[in-house]
Amino acid sequence: MRATISSLAFAATRAIAQNRSAPFNLILRSLHSKLNGSALFSCHEGAAIEGLCVTTAFNPPFSTSTYNFNYSAQWNPDPALRYAGILTYELGGVNLSSPISLQTNPTSNVALSFFTPSLEDYITVGFDQNNLMYIIGYTDDTTTPVTYSAKPYYRWYVCTVMASYTYEILTWVYGPKRLENPSCYKVDVERVFT
Repeated sequence: MRATISSLAFAATRAIAQNRSAPFNLILRSLHSKLNGSALFSCHEGAAIEGLCVTTAFNPPFSTSTYNFNYSAQWNPDPALRYAGILTYELGGVNLSSPISLQTNPTSNVALSFFTPSLEDYITVGFDQNNLMYIIGYTDDTTTPVTYSAKPYYRWYVCTVMASYTYEILTWVYGPKRLENPSCYKVDVERVFT
């Protein structure tokens, strides 16, 4: 079973993205002094499922995790947005490369970021010229008629949430409206190569 999951996850990331970046850490930038400069690390959420937790939430802090960015050279990069691709984390001990996905809750506008070994469940992200992570949108349905153009969104927050465990975790907020979780703080996520 382990070999099958690993093979599927590897095939998924290879089929979608042929190039792999050097490893890097994910560092938070925030007006909140406790979060600014904190690193993200992969925290256990379930069988082969990892969340993106904040190191400052643990005493003593956990060490940072390293991540990779997989992208296809066949896609023409935007001059400002650069390549879009898949953020991956390799689960130690089993060589399981898992893409990032968002777990939604139909009663909240806050989605949790998880790494899961899936061929179908992943999000496409990018890193701009300042190495800040975004999710790219191609349609704007706030206009009539709907308009189409590539636009980066930076709706990252750190929130205290309960999934399998209660953690301070990186989340994504759907839409520009008020946050439904009062524990959330706005952050930017910066890629820093190791």
